[in-house]
Amino acid sequence: MDFKTFLENFDAIVEAPGGIPKLRSLILDLAVRGKLVPQNPEDKPASVLVEKIRFKKEQLIKEKKIRQSDSLPPVELKEMSHELPNGWKWIRFGDATICRDGERIPLSREQRTLRQGEYDYYGASGVIDKIDDYLFDEPLLLIGEDGANLVNRSTPIAFIASGKYWVNNHAHVLDSLSVDCLRYFEVFINAIDLKPYITGTAQPKMNQAKMNSIPVPLPPLAEQKRIVEKVDELMALCDRYEAAQQTRDNLRQKLRGSAIASLMNAETDEELDAAWAFVRDNWHNLSQHPEDVNGLRQSALKLAFQGRLTQQSTETPSASELLKAIQQEQEEPVTKKNSRRKNLLNPLICPSIFDIPQSWEWTYLDFVCEQIGDIDHKMPQAVKQGVPFLSAKDLKDDGTLDFSAPKYISEEDYERLSRKIKPRKGDIVYSRIGAKLGKARLVEVDTTFLISYSCCLIRPKYQFINVRYLRYFLDSKLALEQAISSTQSIGVPDLGLGAIKQYKIPYPPLGEQKRIVAKVDELMQLCNQLEASLRQSQQRAESFAASAISHLTI
Repeated sequence: MDFKTFLENFDAIVEAPGGIPKLRSLILDLAVRGKLVPQNPEDKPASVLVEKIRFKKEQLIKEKKIRQSDSLPPVELKEMSHELPNGWKWIRFGDATICRDGERIPLSREQRTLRQGEYDYYGASGVIDKIDDYLFDEPLLLIGEDGANLVNRSTPIAFIASGKYWVNNHAHVLDSLSVDCLRYFEVFINAIDLKPYITGTAQPKMNQAKMNSIPVPLPPLAEQKRIVEKVDELMALCDRYEAAQQTRDNLRQKLRGSAIASLMNAETDEELDAAWAFVRDNWHNLSQHPEDVNGLRQSALKLAFQGRLTQQSTETPSASELLKAIQQEQEEPVTKKNSRRKNLLNPLICPSIFDIPQSWEWTYLDFVCEQIGDIDHKMPQAVKQGVPFLSAKDLKDDGTLDFSAPKYISEEDYERLSRKIKPRKGDIVYSRIGAKLGKARLVEVDTTFLISYSCCLIRPKYQFINVRYLRYFLDSKLALEQAISSTQSIGVPDLGLGAIKQYKIPYPPLGEQKRIVAKVDELMQLCNQLEASLRQSQQRAESFAASAISHLTI
């Protein structure tokens, strides 16, 4: 791979999802494998540099500035991850650097509070404070010794500290033959996977011995300088691309917000149709991220529940007449056939959240549902074969229930746990705990299964409410906001059945519910098409970028 080939593929990688982080990683990888800059046969080989480093360390030991360290074994063939260019040499990190960890002094937060000043105080990931004194007055390489950043790499592990500064015991302090050497080691440490040299999981740590054992592909000193200069140049180019991308994303966000505002502010059917047509024809200019389509979906649902997607009519029975019929049904004497406890809330006296058409009513979810229930909260034993036992994780993002890989429970557990409510076709599974809180999925198949405590089952009064209208409501931001405000846990969200029953729902006449569902179906299909198109574009870009990266790393 030559530099011309690299530049030819630069744009392809940048434009892929997550392309710039991938490109930064690729630059570092190519740098430490000798593929970023050409070799110069006139450079003094790395073996000369190794001898100079060894001589400098011996001198410092004689002067008692550093202590004698244990000798390190030569790098074995199985540790050499790739073939080196001419003039390079494999060496242990401890043999290529001079450790100055003994000069570090940690200070507690309380101590630093009393010693505030002008000098940088470094920790594992960079400057964390300012104090009144310094320990070092020269450029040195700092490498994080512990912390989660060793694994997740949210910030660089290795970085150069310069000027006058203090270092605590959470960062290794390293010197070498020159600043050019240190800069190359900075590139190298940030390029490689450090997991093999990290101990601990709760508190990851890379101790001195592990760090010193790392095999380093060492270039000639002159080439190290060229490598670092090229890395700096390309990283600056990545910075410019990243800034340009952010500018474009900000512009798209503003345009997308304006387009959605046009939808929400449309006052006539013609204006609404025109706004949707603009979104449909220009979405690729408004967004490059499939997840942005969710905002469009929620806008469609908001319009639906405001009564602005369909024309109003004076059809009968009206919403208020339907609610009165429900109320009359609720007030029938309790018998064995009708044993459901009477509701305590009046279906016709429900606070409004926003204005709705005159022919609609606000009511409580419980009044338009036959049952809202869950199973016994005791978790049953899983078995290899039996009745599918679905949980919130089985609510797929495409709006369906996933029966492909469920847990199973025994027939006995199914009969015991389903005494209160058994799922059937036309019911709604609604997640009430955890990250998928507030997801509604319609049971579209007539099959035997059960849901865990992480979900509840909602069975509508089919003669009073369109089940698909109800499902759209439960999947809307309107319902989610009510769910979030009613969760009972600070940690994992946990929504009680009582709170769900008291959701406030805009309730249109039955005929209008049907027309709303038809219109929302149409708009959701449009959203699905937009999302699929964006995903296809992303996949093409990712595939092209992966091919380019594979070609560059050969």
